[in-house]
Amino acid sequence: MFKRDFVSLQIGELTRLLGCQCTPCVFRDQTTTACPGGINFAGLFGEKSVLMLTCIENACRVRLDSIVQLDSGHIGFAIPLESDDFLPWFGIGTLRTSCPISAEKLIAAAGQSVRMRMELLTQQDAMETASRHMSQVMREQAWLRDLANHTRLEQSRLGIENIGRTIFEPLRNVIHAESVGLLVEAPDSNDVRQLRSQCYGSGNWDSDDMRSLLAQLEKPEPRSVNSYAKLDIVLKNGRVRSAIVASLDGSEESKYLIAINHLENGCPNTKPSFGTHHVGLMQEASLYLASHTINLRTLLESEELVVGTLQAMSQAIEARDPYTRGHSDRVAKMAFEIARRMGLPNNECQEILLSGVLHDIGKIGVPDAILQKPGKLTEEERAAIEKHPEIGHGILEKLSKLHFALPGVLYHHERWDGQGYPHKLRGTEIPLMARILAVADAFDAMTSSRPYRVGMRLEKTRGIMQGGAGVQWDADIVKLFWEWLDSQQQPTNGESVIPLAMMEETPTNVLEAITCLQLAF
Repeated sequence: MFKRDFVSLQIGELTRLLGCQCTPCVFRDQTTTACPGGINFAGLFGEKSVLMLTCIENACRVRLDSIVQLDSGHIGFAIPLESDDFLPWFGIGTLRTSCPISAEKLIAAAGQSVRMRMELLTQQDAMETASRHMSQVMREQAWLRDLANHTRLEQSRLGIENIGRTIFEPLRNVIHAESVGLLVEAPDSNDVRQLRSQCYGSGNWDSDDMRSLLAQLEKPEPRSVNSYAKLDIVLKNGRVRSAIVASLDGSEESKYLIAINHLENGCPNTKPSFGTHHVGLMQEASLYLASHTINLRTLLESEELVVGTLQAMSQAIEARDPYTRGHSDRVAKMAFEIARRMGLPNNECQEILLSGVLHDIGKIGVPDAILQKPGKLTEEERAAIEKHPEIGHGILEKLSKLHFALPGVLYHHERWDGQGYPHKLRGTEIPLMARILAVADAFDAMTSSRPYRVGMRLEKTRGIMQGGAGVQWDADIVKLFWEWLDSQQQPTNGESVIPLAMMEETPTNVLEAITCLQLAF
């Protein structure tokens, strides 16, 4: 649900409950308050505008409903609204009443009712999102199982051997060859996903025979097929009269599909040569074999990534904190913009973006009671929450394709003066990725609203961050960040706000960013 819809929904509910027109507004300062839709605040309340501003300021300060007596028959009210932007939204209006005490109770009940409904809707949104995600996960897992069953892959090594049984032996029967085999010109490897030399058919032909034969023939060009007739080559295990050799690819590990001796209608007597249609079948088999083995390796690698990612995502869904929704996305986008302003290569900017998306994944291991505690943390609670970088590092360490994000995840809470955690790194000992994320993370934490406080104004945040430059954060990065932010802002009545549109060109999710990363290389 977008924030505009979110605010409008609350305004509509307040209007219905209170029986009077309720207007949304954003509190700026003691002299100005902005209403959307071209509504003039001063024109709305006339000479009572000063009183209404005081009412809104009180509500903003305590983050609770506030009322003010406008005259003997009217009560002004300001009710805080839930939103996911950087701005303090309120529902404001006037209530005609002859009993201020009853009006105050009515406004309090309406505000509480709206907040409870918004909390329920938020939980429903989270549950629907989790349900859609898990449905997608189940579909992907089903697809992986179907693909595994289709290619008869019970385990990676068995899958490679099955290629021989499902391709070589049927092919040998179709082209009436004495033997069909695969020769891999590469040192033996312990990787079970790699093809191995193997030979299928009658007689005692083996990989040594195929290697000796190939040494006495003109090798075909990569991805091409040669047919040989009227041969008389004596090998260790027999005499070769005819052959077909198909080259699978031109990599350093050259692979050849080889058919030996064309038989007379499948009988022991050999014919002088294979036919052109036999050559065509060998070429088709070699293309399929090359494609299948590449797909097999890709499938196994992707399966490892998918399984690890699904485990992390499933845990993250269960531990999601509704009050920090969008935090990682905002941090990622701001870090991306900092990296671009620093002139880093595009692939490094994309890596920083993804690291920002994942930087707080370790908080799935921190209890909700600690994450969502509104008051001051105890020493034990702080120690627990300070473990989240190492928890996140442990999760992503299992996902080889996300290793580039590890420095940002592990070190984004280190400080320039060496007083951070978890390893108390100092200055440039802290990886650049982590120093960038630290600035973006701190800014979003300070400017974001929580149930127990409203987010800081930009100028106050600026003062804190500039004061901490060279102490908590890298001074050069702080300077670049505020230069970038200032270049994107549009001041309004002396107070600037965060323009969300300034980030529209940055990738918005992990899959999109991964695509950009692949293109960058």
